[in-house]
Amino acid sequence: MKIEKVEAIYVKVPLSYVQIHETVPSQTDHGTVLTKITCDNGIMGFGRTYGNSVAGPYATMACVREFSQYLIGEDPTNIQKLWLKLETASHYLGRYGVAFAALSTIDVALWDILGKSLGVPIYKLLGQARDECDIYSSEGWVYLSEEELVEQLRRRRDEGYRAFKLRLPVKRSECVRKMRAVRDLVGPDFDLMVDVQNTWNDTATAVYNTNAVKEFEPYWIEEPVAVQDFEGHAEVFRRTGVPVAGGEHLYSKHFVRDALCKNAFNYIQTDAMRVGGISDLEKIVGMAESFFVPVVPHGACDIHVHVALAHKKTQIPYLELLTDSEGPLLSILYTDYKLPENGKVYVPTKPGLGYTLNEDAIREFVATEEL
Repeated sequence: MKIEKVEAIYVKVPLSYVQIHETVPSQTDHGTVLTKITCDNGIMGFGRTYGNSVAGPYATMACVREFSQYLIGEDPTNIQKLWLKLETASHYLGRYGVAFAALSTIDVALWDILGKSLGVPIYKLLGQARDECDIYSSEGWVYLSEEELVEQLRRRRDEGYRAFKLRLPVKRSECVRKMRAVRDLVGPDFDLMVDVQNTWNDTATAVYNTNAVKEFEPYWIEEPVAVQDFEGHAEVFRRTGVPVAGGEHLYSKHFVRDALCKNAFNYIQTDAMRVGGISDLEKIVGMAESFFVPVVPHGACDIHVHVALAHKKTQIPYLELLTDSEGPLLSILYTDYKLPENGKVYVPTKPGLGYTLNEDAIREFVATEEL
């Protein structure tokens, strides 16, 4: 079996609202860069990475095209060999960012091909450890009023979710009001994750605000200070006792290692679509386990479910679904994707990734490259 063709497609799905953020660019769409790898025996594997308008989709596609010259004619089941070739090829592109996003899509596609060629799902190839995984709904955008936030959470609770992530703003009093409102709704036996998106900026403010919401028992405080401030994240935990999460913006296993060595995070949120695919996510989970730090992958539950099922619940306790944006995207991408039920992620059973691309829907949402 040899690789014959590599192609990248930008699937752009408009949002019905503007997703407003305080410290990162706001979004009007949620898309994905889809990489297809076709072999001479007819097997086609695919992978994907982020592709909204603020995630550099055309740059990612250009990197996929650049990497394709190192793939044509190769055996796709030699995943580590090809991964190392692409890492070397990315030397002058930068071994993180869009180059690694492109590498990630290719790596996932290769795992999809391997699973399809052997007739088993990827989680079987990784060594299945369990049958199910809990998932949390990730919404609660910072611009929502308390009433809107409570109503959003009420809907998700009624759909069967038992964990929910909300975003908190800079203003301390508003943080307290929102946390009180949602905790009063769901009671004590519901996990509430809090994402700050680096909004609190400095460590003193982060400690002050975290202590203010501590009584509402957040499952974690996510990225309360700047992404690169590992010491600051560690200090927030030391001075508040509230677990700290982060890592979705660490685009290499080497950065994750540095974070672990500095005790920056109680939960690592690395992402296979950014960090080097399934191959390097597996390495990161093992590395984090040696530090006794759980991993809760960021987004992409359709991909991350395979890694989650290969590890015990204490090591990967949750997966994330961006309910109002990524949920609709997955329903467009695949003909057979099922949304979570009763707080459990959908587990595919077909070979490879286990999904069938909805080619008609994809054609409808393909974006034309513009300069």
